[in-house]
Amino acid sequence: LMAAELPVPKQLLVHAHWTLEKKKMSKSRGNVVCPEHMLDVFGVDALRYFMLVNNCINGNYEFNEALLLKSLNELADVFGNLAMRMSSKRILRDPVYPAYDSGFVPFESVKAGAGHLPEDQQLVQTLLSLPDKVWDFYERRRFDAALQHVIDMLRHVNGLFQHMEPWKLAKSSSPDDVARLNWLLRITMESLCTAAILFQPALPNASQVVLEWLNVSPEERNFRRIRQFQSIIRDGKVDHIKGTALVGKMGPLFVKPRLDGDENLQKPGDT
Repeated sequence: LMAAELPVPKQLLVHAHWTLEKKKMSKSRGNVVCPEHMLDVFGVDALRYFMLVNNCINGNYEFNEALLLKSLNELADVFGNLAMRMSSKRILRDPVYPAYDSGFVPFESVKAGAGHLPEDQQLVQTLLSLPDKVWDFYERRRFDAALQHVIDMLRHVNGLFQHMEPWKLAKSSSPDDVARLNWLLRITMESLCTAAILFQPALPNASQVVLEWLNVSPEERNFRRIRQFQSIIRDGKVDHIKGTALVGKMGPLFVKPRLDGDENLQKPGDT
C-alpha cells in the first residue's frame, strides 16, 4: 500500500483460527465446513451471530455444530419469541406503536413507586445504560460482550412480560390494569426497537423485520433514535415521539432447523 502511495489502515483486527476436531481448518487436510450448506440450514443471521459471539480474536475457537444450533435457539427463544408475543392480537389489539403523550411515566416516577415493580426499575435503568455499553464494546471490537448485553436485556423483558401476564391485563377494564398494560406495551416495543438497532451489525435481516414492523424509517435506525427514548425515560418529555401505525404482521424471525442424525456441515464433495 505504501509503495502504491495508498493510505494504510489505522487499525488492524487480527483474529486467530477456527478449528474443527481440535485442529486448524485446512483445505489440504480436509477438515473444513461448507459455508453454503451452513447458510441453507441455519440462515445468515444465525451464522453471523454465532461467529461474532464465539469469535477468534483472543485465541483459536472450535467450530461446533451443536454450539451453532444453541446460538440459533437462543436468538429464536429470546429475540424472536418476544417479538411474536408482543405482536399477538390477544395483547396488541390496536396495531399502533404507542404515543408518549399520556400514560407513560419517566424513570423518576418509576423509582418513586407509582405502582411499579423493582423489575420495572431494573429494566428502565438497563435501557438507559445499554446503548453506551454496547457502543463501547463495538468500538473495542468486543462483539461477544456487546451482543450478550443486548440478549440479557431481552431476557429481562421476556421475564417481565411473563411476570405481568399482559394477556390477562388486556381482558381487564380496571384503570390500573389498563395503565400497566400500556406501560408494558411501550417499554417492550422500545426494548425491541433498541435491540434491533443495536443488533443491526450482527442480525441485519431480523433487525430489519422488527424495525419495519415498528414503522421505524431507515433514517431513524441509529443511536439518535435510541437517545430520543432515553430523554423520555429521564425527564418525561413526550413531544417528539408520537404514535404510529405498525406495518404488516410480525412473522418468525428465526426458523429452527430440523437436523437428523446424519446432518453434517462437513458434507462430502464440498471440501
